[in-house]
Amino acid sequence: KMINLFLSILLHVARGVQPTRRLFLAESSATFVSGQILSTPLAAIASVDEEKISRTSRPLLYKIVPGQPSTMQPYINRAEEDRLRAVAQESRCVLLGVKTTEGRANAKDMDCALKIADRMNKRRKTIIALDSTTAGSYTDYLNVGIDAESMGRVQAFGLEGLLDRNKYVPDPEEFLRFQEDTQGFGIYAERVLARKYDKLNISSAPGAPTRQNFIASVLLRQYAAASLIQSHINNNPSDLVIAILADDLVKFRLGTQARLMAMGVNPCTSFLCNPTADSTYSLSPRLRLDLSLRSDALAAPVADYVIFSDPPPPSLLNHMLNPIDGNPFKIDFGLSTGGA
Repeated sequence: KMINLFLSILLHVARGVQPTRRLFLAESSATFVSGQILSTPLAAIASVDEEKISRTSRPLLYKIVPGQPSTMQPYINRAEEDRLRAVAQESRCVLLGVKTTEGRANAKDMDCALKIADRMNKRRKTIIALDSTTAGSYTDYLNVGIDAESMGRVQAFGLEGLLDRNKYVPDPEEFLRFQEDTQGFGIYAERVLARKYDKLNISSAPGAPTRQNFIASVLLRQYAAASLIQSHINNNPSDLVIAILADDLVKFRLGTQARLMAMGVNPCTSFLCNPTADSTYSLSPRLRLDLSLRSDALAAPVADYVIFSDPPPPSLLNHMLNPIDGNPFKIDFGLSTGGA
């Protein structure tokens, strides 16, 4: 039985499948511990932690690994918690992008984002930042949004209509220089921001902004959020700012994240909560993982990470890598002598 078990393990390793407790139960009628065979009934062992076994094969957290093509690296079990802890410890700012409808955040996405913030808060002192779409009825947060009157003026008259420029655009030259100097920014504006305007189908609505003014308003929201976050971090360098923002400000890392990094807030890490093929502007049923910016393969990842409230359907996942589970690969053939 021991030889058969060993050969079975080698076969699964060769196939790239990590042995699990289910595998051992299925292919061995006994458990070897310290050189002795335990006659524990399989039914008794099989009842152990079925939820964890199920969870192992259905990860919620994925890192977007840039490449040709970009890939998704799953984190399961302890590795998920380890990765979130590492992000909290290493980052100066974490951006959590949530989907919005008619200016209001998706409730499920907000719940997902707040749970991430709570998990990170256990590791480090955090401050929650919200914009006008995510603030809702919450209190005691860092406001990084633009007031409704200013937003209305920008959507009606463009950036020229902004009255309180010093509040939201403390450095107008930097605001313009970023757009001119950032590689692929024009493609991003055309394929992401302009496409968002087209999807809203508001061009013929009374009082609706023009495409140009709509894009200007999104750029202003991105810059305002970045400058207000930077200001807080400069005054409170030990704080981790966790900003829950509309995903339009986060996607493809060329919005608030790129501006923060240009301002010296680095590392800055981005997550999308419960993204869909539609929300990532995919032309297929799968997630779009990056945005091609140049013919020489330069691409902008959709985010540093994507995370889901529930296990996503396999049809949504794209270019998957083998999972990281945070547990060591260990086989005990009864040769251990006990102890830790």
